[in-house]
Amino acid sequence: MAKRIKTKHSGVYKVGKKYYICFWVGSKKIEKAIGSRLGDAVREKLEREARAKKGKYSVLEKQEKTTFDDLLTIYKKESDAKTYILTSEKIYHDFFGGWKLSQITRKDLFDFRDKIKATPKERGGGEVTDSHVNRIMAGLRRLINFAIDHELMDRCLPSHSST
Repeated sequence: MAKRIKTKHSGVYKVGKKYYICFWVGSKKIEKAIGSRLGDAVREKLEREARAKKGKYSVLEKQEKTTFDDLLTIYKKESDAKTYILTSEKIYHDFFGGWKLSQITRKDLFDFRDKIKATPKERGGGEVTDSHVNRIMAGLRRLINFAIDHELMDRCLPSHSST
């Protein structure tokens, strides 16, 4: 078993090549693997402590457990579910299926948009229109806002993926 090495930052330590953070939410001690960069671990620790102080840590826990598929299932159960989102469900599922909500970054949203734009039409094989791409992205934006409103996801998407 690898040895736990302390860093100069309180609550941040290294095991092997990975950095871990340790912090408290109320009376519960949380330890989480972050990645191979010390800067990412320190930033993540500060963000999580700030959210814990605001009482938003339960949202982070849900975000780390809830998959995009779970989000689609919950959304479909709502009486207010929009048809343009439900008709594009396969498109969302093909890209984000199995992802945890905490894994989705801004870069992933741009990658998703680019993939939609590059996918040829099913009928005729021509290029998809900008209005089609905008409609798909509007549906994704609505799904993310739905997740935020139902406290399944935090308002800020991470700019990097945490592991």
